[in-house]
Amino acid sequence: MLRFSRYTLAAFLLLSACGEDAPPDPRGVGVPARPLAETYEPDPQDPLTPPVHNLQKIPVGTNRPRTVVERRIQEPQPDPPPERDWESELRGALGSPASCLEPGEELPENLALRVQAYVTSSGRITRGYVSSRSVSAAAERCLRERLEASHFAPPEETGGRRISATLQFSRQVVD
Repeated sequence: MLRFSRYTLAAFLLLSACGEDAPPDPRGVGVPARPLAETYEPDPQDPLTPPVHNLQKIPVGTNRPRTVVERRIQEPQPDPPPERDWESELRGALGSPASCLEPGEELPENLALRVQAYVTSSGRITRGYVSSRSVSAAAERCLRERLEASHFAPPEETGGRRISATLQFSRQVVD
């Protein structure tokens, strides 16, 4: 029985593939070299065939970078809501200070009330303070109770809020 080594067998295969005087084909053994353009012809009736375009060849080095312009349309921002007028809300909650005066007590020509209220996140007033040098302690207590009994719309912030203002009242004579 004949035994060939691996090297002998490899050399025999290489020599037999080359033929007589022809060099080996660089793409494989025995495969004829044909250009790809001759092998592919698109079928215009086939819907899956990609369209063939006549493209011009651009010489190397003349490719210019493309400029990409991105347009973003910015919608106008809505105007922020107006600042809440806490002073007018305090004035509305207190009402007229004349209704809290005791009999015989006069309302001065110009009255200044310093008002402070603690408003919860639900709009409830937990503590109210009213002070003035022009009215009695009983009138201040009446105005404070009226303030604490009122209810505001909830503030936008989470949690409570302290509101303070000095309210000016002027006495008017009504005919």
